[in-house]
Amino acid sequence: MVPSRDADLARRLDDARRASAAAPDRPDPLVAYGALLRASGALADAQLALERAVMLAPGHADARFQLAELYAGVGNYEAAIPHYEALVALVPGSLPALTLLAQALAVEGRSADALAILERALALAPHDAAVLATHGMVLAEVGRIDAAGAVYRRAIEAAPHNAYAYHALAKLRPAALTANDRRTLETLAGAATATARDRWEASFALAIACDADGDYARAAQHLLVANALRRRSVAYDEGATLAALDRSAQTDDAAFPTAPGTSAIDDELPVFIFGLPRSGTTLVDQILASHPRVFGAGELPRFEMHANELLGAGGALDPQIVRAADAERLREIGRRYVADLRRRAPAAARITDKMTLNFRFAGLIHRLLPRARMIHVRRAPGETALSCFMQNFAGELGWPYDLGEIGRYFRAYERLMAHWRAVLPPDAMLEVRYEDVVDDLAGQARRIVAFCGLEWDDACLRFYETARTVRTASARDVRQPIYRTSLERAQHYRDLLRPFAAAYGEE
Repeated sequence: MVPSRDADLARRLDDARRASAAAPDRPDPLVAYGALLRASGALADAQLALERAVMLAPGHADARFQLAELYAGVGNYEAAIPHYEALVALVPGSLPALTLLAQALAVEGRSADALAILERALALAPHDAAVLATHGMVLAEVGRIDAAGAVYRRAIEAAPHNAYAYHALAKLRPAALTANDRRTLETLAGAATATARDRWEASFALAIACDADGDYARAAQHLLVANALRRRSVAYDEGATLAALDRSAQTDDAAFPTAPGTSAIDDELPVFIFGLPRSGTTLVDQILASHPRVFGAGELPRFEMHANELLGAGGALDPQIVRAADAERLREIGRRYVADLRRRAPAAARITDKMTLNFRFAGLIHRLLPRARMIHVRRAPGETALSCFMQNFAGELGWPYDLGEIGRYFRAYERLMAHWRAVLPPDAMLEVRYEDVVDDLAGQARRIVAFCGLEWDDACLRFYETARTVRTASARDVRQPIYRTSLERAQHYRDLLRPFAAAYGEE
């Protein structure tokens, strides 16, 4: 009988633990043990083992790599960057090391440094498709759309059968895909010998191209193929995910009010912008970040990270752990989070954090940071669902690749947001409808700026001129004025969206 993966991992972990215990001052056993702990999800123990390995042998390349990847995996790119930098110094000609460092720098908003590292990598390998694709991604994020398109084209020429660059180019500018590009994508999408990743990237690219053509039936077919492939690539426990959303409401309820107490931090620097992915949070963020006294920090997984560090893994979602935490420990979450924000822009009056999934923590945010602003952005459910289904999200987000699962997730999200409206003070959270922003940009922008306690500035209406890094699927969209086509797309996909509507409860 073949042992299960879990049983095999447990056996290897036990062997590695004994080996590291037998030689506590040797880095190699510690690195092997730390890597296995990381693979098992025991991140705190993995961090201890890998940090000790780095302390024992600062020049150990694999220890640096494993520790950097651990930090990056939990969104702590600030901690990951020094280890990526050490790895680059240890293996200066390593294209993967240079690329990983550039990606981490870009996430931290250090786009100029990321571009410099990528130029260095391209000097070593000017035709490397992976480096070119990363270069294109960073150029797009800083608004250099034409340059990004040209680099993606170079990546396609370097690797004509790697679908990622085609997909990236399609998201940036669908019309840039030539007839020959489309033929190549059709071949890749249906090739039994192609990797699953190339097949779903090709299918997503074809869906975008067909949608731009107005061929919605073919776009829907490609979306179904792309999402079915993508869904099989992620481990998603729907029951556990929905139960966790429902449990979030138990952290702050009528019997355990959200009113700030001794755990509160008196600071109005943070502005949390949240809602479902693809709901318009990037547009609201860009409007605010165009204000001269506001810095847009992008999507920061830092509030959850600090909560988990101080309350234990999963602590920010577990009402029992939150309720049992002492006031000083809770206060430290807020203190660390504000310090984390402030170092990014010391002179800013407000700093935005548009991590969409922070909606799960609205009660805890208000209790710890009562002067922080929270802006909840909503969009028509069908439009949001379609936009999610058309997007190949980074990471392991599981629910966006099945329309029924999207519908059930949306319903759980609606329950949680209704709870926050019931228990939070009326002025704690501003509700913004994406459609209202499109219909009345000036009025809604003034409303958003006033809620943040700032004087009005006309730059907020010229948000598309603001030069900043935008690390979301909307990076291209916010570089242009408001457009209305995003309000009406779902009507072309009624048949495709029927499983969503049924799960969400509209039918």
